[in-house]
Amino acid sequence: MFGKVIIGRDTLDEMQRSEPVRKALLRKAARILPRAQRLAAEAGAIEFSRSLQIVSGIRPGTKSPRGYKRAFVQVIATSDDAEDLEHGNAGVNKQAILRRSIGA
Repeated sequence: MFGKVIIGRDTLDEMQRSEPVRKALLRKAARILPRAQRLAAEAGAIEFSRSLQIVSGIRPGTKSPRGYKRAFVQVIATSDDAEDLEHGNAGVNKQAILRRSIGA
């Protein structure tokens, strides 16, 4: 029989910021970015497509009940119309380009 394995908070916190985890997150974002750019270009959102970029860092842990500081990577759009294109508004149909591209 195997005994119970207990992973301490410090170990878990360190694992969430480890280099292999960060590299895996970056690989996923690197697959998402070109797909999002292609979907945006197909929708005629050229400025949106050009504004897409990958950002990464370590979350500060202020929202986590236990203060875990974990790595994150995001594909973001910085164009002025990014929110309107992604979520839609009265004059723009919802494109959901970033949401649709996460299946990459």
